[in-house]
Amino acid sequence: MPGLYLQVSRVPLPALISSVDGTQDPISVPAADQTQIQSDPRPAGGGCGCSQHPHPAGDTMSPALPILFTILLLSARASGAPSYVVVSPAVLYHPHPATLWVHLSDLQGPVQLRVQLQGDSRTPPTTLLTRDVLEPHLHLNVTFPAPAPARGKQEIVALHVSIQGDSLNVSESKKVMLRALKPGIFIQTDKAVYKPGQEVKFRVVSLDKDLTPSNQKLPLVFLKDPSGNRIAQWREVTPRQGIVDLSLPLASEPPLGTYTISVERKSHSFSVEEYVLPKFEVIIHLPSVLREKDEKFPVEICGRYTYGKPVQGKVQADLCFSQRLSPYQKRKTCTQVTGQTEKNGCFSTEVSLAAFETIWKLREELEVKALLVEDGTGLEMKSTKSCKVLPNTVTITFEKPDHVYKPGLPYTGTIRLQEAGGPGLPQRQVLLSVMSRGQEKIRSFLTDSSGRASFQLDASGWSGRVSLRAQVNRTTDSQEDSAGTFRTALLTVVPYSSNSSSFLHIRDPEGELPCGHSQLFHVDSIFGKEALGSELKNLDLVFMVLAKGTITSIFRKELAPMAKLLVYVVLPNGEMVADSTEFSVAKCFPNQVKMAFSEARALPGAALRLQLEAAPGSLCAVRAVDRSVLLLKPEAELNAEAIYKALPEFNYPYSIQDRPPPCYFYWQDARMETYKLFQVKPLPAWASWVFSIQEPPMLLPSAGEATLVAKDFPFLPSPGFFSTCFLKLWDYSLLEWGYSSCCLWESAALKLFTNAKTREDCLPMFKSPIVGMAGPSGAIAQPYHVRSSNIIPELVEVSSQAFPVEGGEEPPAPRTYFPETWLWDLVPGGVSDELSLSAYVTAAMLELGLPTLGQLYWQRKEKPQKPSELSWAEAAPAEVEMTAYVLLAYLSQPSVSPADLGTASQIVRWLCKQQNPYGGFASTQDTVVALQALAKYAALTSGSNGDLTVTVTSPTGTVQDFVLDSSNRLVLQRAALAELPGTYRLQARGQGCALAQVTLRYNVPPPPSTGAFELRVETEPLPGTQNPQFLLRLWARYSGERPATNMVVIEVKLPSGYSPDKKSVVELKRQNLVKKVEVQPDQVTIYLEQLSKEEETFSFRAQQDFLVSNLQPATVSLYDYYETGDRVDVAYTAPPSSEEKENV
Repeated sequence: MPGLYLQVSRVPLPALISSVDGTQDPISVPAADQTQIQSDPRPAGGGCGCSQHPHPAGDTMSPALPILFTILLLSARASGAPSYVVVSPAVLYHPHPATLWVHLSDLQGPVQLRVQLQGDSRTPPTTLLTRDVLEPHLHLNVTFPAPAPARGKQEIVALHVSIQGDSLNVSESKKVMLRALKPGIFIQTDKAVYKPGQEVKFRVVSLDKDLTPSNQKLPLVFLKDPSGNRIAQWREVTPRQGIVDLSLPLASEPPLGTYTISVERKSHSFSVEEYVLPKFEVIIHLPSVLREKDEKFPVEICGRYTYGKPVQGKVQADLCFSQRLSPYQKRKTCTQVTGQTEKNGCFSTEVSLAAFETIWKLREELEVKALLVEDGTGLEMKSTKSCKVLPNTVTITFEKPDHVYKPGLPYTGTIRLQEAGGPGLPQRQVLLSVMSRGQEKIRSFLTDSSGRASFQLDASGWSGRVSLRAQVNRTTDSQEDSAGTFRTALLTVVPYSSNSSSFLHIRDPEGELPCGHSQLFHVDSIFGKEALGSELKNLDLVFMVLAKGTITSIFRKELAPMAKLLVYVVLPNGEMVADSTEFSVAKCFPNQVKMAFSEARALPGAALRLQLEAAPGSLCAVRAVDRSVLLLKPEAELNAEAIYKALPEFNYPYSIQDRPPPCYFYWQDARMETYKLFQVKPLPAWASWVFSIQEPPMLLPSAGEATLVAKDFPFLPSPGFFSTCFLKLWDYSLLEWGYSSCCLWESAALKLFTNAKTREDCLPMFKSPIVGMAGPSGAIAQPYHVRSSNIIPELVEVSSQAFPVEGGEEPPAPRTYFPETWLWDLVPGGVSDELSLSAYVTAAMLELGLPTLGQLYWQRKEKPQKPSELSWAEAAPAEVEMTAYVLLAYLSQPSVSPADLGTASQIVRWLCKQQNPYGGFASTQDTVVALQALAKYAALTSGSNGDLTVTVTSPTGTVQDFVLDSSNRLVLQRAALAELPGTYRLQARGQGCALAQVTLRYNVPPPPSTGAFELRVETEPLPGTQNPQFLLRLWARYSGERPATNMVVIEVKLPSGYSPDKKSVVELKRQNLVKKVEVQPDQVTIYLEQLSKEEETFSFRAQQDFLVSNLQPATVSLYDYYETGDRVDVAYTAPPSSEEKENV
């Protein structure tokens, strides 16, 4: 059956260790005081190995044993002291099962075992296991449902282990967390882009951590428009077999842009646009990478219709190299190629690098922008693609290196040789230098077809830090490699810590574990003689697999995407020896599904069958979408990577760690947590520093002092409270490095209860300090970088205290809401807080505001001129800003009275009347201040109570009710007013506050303008076309004071139902003075180099896509690109089509 299988290596001297492929590789003879051991798992019920100690009657084991243990028969002392090992996950995920491992050895009498979970003192404990143990040995795993947190989403409880008897008397508690595990969520829409008025269909898929459907209720599903307004929501939604199907019809005139669906902190976006589906796509083929030594490179540009046929047309491509001239300056150097596609729809060429005036070593990336114009129609499609430019460098690296070695066991690893960013280099000789105890040994290896060379080194004579250096043997370079730059790989390894020189080592698996196959793991072991003695004894070698936050079955298939294998043994001298390895598992699905059409190709209107195959009882969700939609807006297809990314995450919170780090950030490595040496604490002097550092910090010795060096210090204000740190400095030469078993349990997010000997920390053992340096003032350093240092720092917390600031200067208070970051500089003289703001507006408040119809506002003494055109903005921006400041002053008092709130509500009514349909005001400045004031009013007056209904009655008596309560208070509800013109009546019933806004959109013809331009527009019907078309002619000239203009823009808006004829637009691009033409479904924008006093003519055709009754005039605007005040607007009407004439 598929699963994980183990081989433990030990053979009599001289030793041979079996490798994965069955070959025999010799290793050195072990030291005289060490014994090597080899054993194989003994078969037992269920396929798991078990010990020789029988389980008593009545034991209940889980159906699939999560623990595998083997027996090692070796020379040891006749009897060891009683020992216990209890292992639990640090986090118990409700409602999934959790597993507890219990291992008792060498008991010399009966004991009572009890394991309980204890919450706060008000709740009784939950008993997980109670048992009277009569036999001397016990191996037991207990699977139980993880309890739900008492409050909220998680709860910290105590896991209490009690073993009471003559031979053992233990009572120990450790913190674990109960966490309600939310299902994994991903969201799909039926397409990525919609037109106004279409229906958005989407589904929410809910999966638990094992990829089975979750029917757990989803508290809230909501949808936001481009402005961030919540326009729809669904509460307490229950999936059916893990799937929820929902839909929302879009309004006929919705805001265009990006909409977002949100569920349980997961989101998915789609866009709403006015678009025309593309008929074909443009595909660019480039090399995967370019190299400095390349002299030319191929480029191929192809056009393909959505049904797969090639496109015939003209190709124009801009090729640009980006160059980095300095860290802050980039430059692009470009060239252009043009051509015609061949019968296969592709245009191919080779581009010489001599065409670019660039320096190779500065090139970073090649970008190709291609335009394909279809023959006959002039339809254009564009595409962009880029590739990296890499140096001629051969890199050599240690792949997934082990940073620790175990004396007496072979040290293994892999060296990878490859071109920068490219494939591996086969059949190259690499040299590996090993420096230990001041002596250097060099060995050579040959890379395989993938550019890898595996090595195995004798570590029996190593001690202290050992340096490994890998480099290419330059004496055997091929001619192809001789021009390149070769780099060297460096690796430093340190010894694992064991008092008796006893070690276990799991060899790392090669690559990813495949789906549905068994995996063989090799475990090497060596034990010191003083730990074993001379008599025969059985030792239990225990293996456990950890995946998805729990101890799981070693034969379980659902381990993806990552699992950890941990092995331990308790030796007769009481020492625990352990090792672990992390391995990736292929992202597989237990339930396979297949789908196919009955025919690969079919004619329009033909009948097709969709064949779907899955396990019986499966609920299958199918999506069908026009390929043209995907060309218009590509969307990431659903795949295994996306689904596994949606699954819940598992971690080990700091709040339940037994030995929390002194500061809440440290550098760690999967094998050796050396960087815990430098543990960053909240630093003094007005701030807490959060370190985001990719490499360990260094200290630079200088004149007997040391300077702290690190990179990337984001600043977070923390006024008035300080944690004092002391900085200790240690020299490498005075350290005894070590890495012990306790680190393995922490890195696996496990809680370990044991009386076996394990190191209490994972830090180096210091012989003596060099110098001590105390905070607070000395602990802050400016960020800069030093390459090397012999000194390692350790920050140790001494005290946390309120620290007085010298000189009476207070630290800057953090700003609490976003507009305040830049709002106060708008006030004359600058205002730094709300109290000063209140003083600033006192003068305005003394002059009573102007009341009107239950509203209150302020205005300047000099009344502003009324706008010449109709506008929704009744008040000038200055009046809005002034009134908003007064509202802020009312609401910023230390105590806001009910009378003040009553006055504030009148001001709010007036401000709301000045808002535009999108929530803003007439200008940026008054929008910032008014939104700040309205937000403060909402914060003071909001409450969970309130239930009201707003009824809108039309002129004919049609009623539309808007119901508002606590469940939908954040939803923006809209309804169309169909009866226009007319008088509508609004009525509110219930208790609460609601904002109602009526938006009327209408077209206003532009007034005649006599400016710096003259513009005439004429239309001419074109008979004999399949769809009604007309020719649009424009006559334009400059009549201002200058001889000629700057660049000029002509924006031609088309009547409703019409779109530009693409072929005629291509001809327009060839006309005199036309620099660029942009085409949209309802508009053509023409960029002219300039206009002079001579009249110029431009023309193109427009075709009718659908008939629109009561067609209104469209507008042509002409303006100077840099002097936008110089403009003219002219309205024109499309000639009536034959169908319109018949209707008349």
